[in-house]
Amino acid sequence: MLKAARRNVIITEPVWNLADSKNSVASWLARKLANPGTGDQPNRFNESRCEEFVNQYRKKDLVAAYYPVAAGRERLCMLRGGAGEGKVKGDW
Repeated sequence: MLKAARRNVIITEPVWNLADSKNSVASWLARKLANPGTGDQPNRFNESRCEEFVNQYRKKDLVAAYYPVAAGRERLCMLRGGAGEGKVKGDW
């Protein structure tokens, strides 16, 4: 995706999920509703898993922006396109 991008790749991921809820009923229901047809999806991004993912790209200096959105429920990450080969044009 990064190599194909002309400018940047923008990713938003929820980091606060009901599947991680301490309420067992809410957690169970959220896992069932998140099923794309392949079974329950208990392993969702949370803040620390999202940070680990982004850090892989920080080490390569590919993270142009990373911040909370949607009242802190999601994280937006903008990665430099062109695999970080100086092909970024403009701010976005």
